[in-house]
Amino acid sequence: MTRRQRTIREPFSLSGVGLHTGTSCTLRVQPAEAGHGVVFVRTDLPDQPRLPADIDYADSQGRRTSIRMAGAEICTIEHFLAACHAMRIDNLLVTADGPEVPGLDGSALPFVEAIRAAKPVDQALDRKEFQLLQPISVSDP
Repeated sequence: MTRRQRTIREPFSLSGVGLHTGTSCTLRVQPAEAGHGVVFVRTDLPDQPRLPADIDYADSQGRRTSIRMAGAEICTIEHFLAACHAMRIDNLLVTADGPEVPGLDGSALPFVEAIRAAKPVDQALDRKEFQLLQPISVSDP
């Protein structure tokens, strides 16, 4: 079953302190065109590097997940991205003025509520879906 890609109708902002770094950060979340993906922009760094939420740039550090590319990083993205997945949001431009997504209450709920209030909207392109065709197992001795 396919579905359309989605974004939000209205921009929103969330501010807070990072759970791991203790650094203040404001996220400004804006709609993005179909096919854009979720892309973070570090506005506090020179050249404002763009960090796509893509497995090729994921880096797990202890108890947090980061996107790292060309010397730039945004960390503790997992609750924000979980909220995007739960709300079926595919395309966003997310500017961040710090190194870590705000921790807020420590869950994905504040992000879900903000996305819901921003009025998710379908877009013209179908979403690419991953279909698991065979069982996968992972083990660690």
